[in-house]
Amino acid sequence: MTAGSAAAQEECFERLDNGSDMSGWHVSATNPHGPGAGWSVEDGAFTGRQTDGNQGGILMTDKSYTDVEVVFEVKIDWGCDSGFFFRTTAGARAYQVTLDHLADSGVGTIWGEGFAQELSVQPYYLTDMGNTAAAMQGETPMFDVNQWPSIWHPADFNEVRARVEGNPPQIEVWISNVKVLDFTDAQLRNEIDPQGPLAIQVHGGSERWIVGGTVQFKNIRVRDLTVECTDPGSGGAGGSGNAAGANGGGANGGGAGAAAAGGAAGSAGSSAGAGAGGGSGATVAMPQAGAASGAQATSANGDDGGCGCALPGARSPGSQTALLLLALGTLLLSRKRSPVE
Repeated sequence: MTAGSAAAQEECFERLDNGSDMSGWHVSATNPHGPGAGWSVEDGAFTGRQTDGNQGGILMTDKSYTDVEVVFEVKIDWGCDSGFFFRTTAGARAYQVTLDHLADSGVGTIWGEGFAQELSVQPYYLTDMGNTAAAMQGETPMFDVNQWPSIWHPADFNEVRARVEGNPPQIEVWISNVKVLDFTDAQLRNEIDPQGPLAIQVHGGSERWIVGGTVQFKNIRVRDLTVECTDPGSGGAGGSGNAAGANGGGANGGGAGAAAAGGAAGSAGSSAGAGAGGGSGATVAMPQAGAASGAQATSANGDDGGCGCALPGARSPGSQTALLLLALGTLLLSRKRSPVE
């Protein structure tokens, strides 16, 4: 039910907010909640308010996405209704992970925003100004609702993570690293595109927003699941310790490939690559999980869905150490085999 912190997976994610302005984002001109004129950046966070006439609106990314994993921190006043949108179509329709900080509503549940046929997945609801949660009648939440006070902190920023993949999509939601929802839509929604911007919401109207209320989002990161992310095996939550030859071969093309054994969390790497000049393989034991760049790593997280990743081409400290040791071993071996003068 718990998942490794996304802080250990940062190299797989792209930061979408810079804490100073709204570069890479724009307000929707067609969202029915309002023109989004109440969005600003305050104290390093996107801050949303209603404007005159209880006007809300959404702030959406310039870029569109299909399958993604998103992590963000959010703080919202009690009495306000917000959400994080996926595959936003025409600025008005989207799969929404709810941030409905209201009595009888849910945080981390699912709502089909603007769908022709209603979609609502809410196995639990909030009470006591967000301090407690209870199971909806006839529903069994996948987490212990009695633990809600340790999962959600109504007056503070909370980390939310959502993964949306496939079409119809499977949607998974974690709050404070506890998985609170796992839902797969049963039908293809023809009114929504399979690709669209991400967005954050200020609900319009007076019934779901208090006077002077705010919602704040910061440290928004996205992992595009359609783009391969190679894993340097940094250890931690299930990173694999892959092994590979130095750049696919021996040092300077002359020696054999070195195999690196992963640390406590990563799995042992298998030997790889041989140098152009042949030679026997050397195995180097690494004190920590690490992958030499030459073989692609895989995540062993399973349910976590994340990985301790580096961008393709990045070389971990472990791989550099393996290369150094390999070069020294090759040098000693060549001296040992030299004819005695």
